[in-house]
Amino acid sequence: MRNKNNTNRKEKKMLHLDEIVAIKMDSGLTNESDQITEIGRVLTDMGKSRTERIYLLSVDEDFIPDVLACYKPVQETEYGFFLAKR
Repeated sequence: MRNKNNTNRKEKKMLHLDEIVAIKMDSGLTNESDQITEIGRVLTDMGKSRTERIYLLSVDEDFIPDVLACYKPVQETEYGFFLAKR
């Protein structure tokens, strides 16, 4: 019989498109204009058509703010520390 409260197993979480785009963006972008340009590049790399990109970037009012809310400009390690450039 399975234990429903098994803490050793991680449950898989489905990611939304805005979260996927934010994960695939280059880190270190602090300028909002550069971040939006990067969003467009990621969408192109993901194989989104021109129509899909125009819709997401121009028509869908929440897409860009949602991506930027998920975006972490500085990459963190698994321990929560920031990686410093040397």
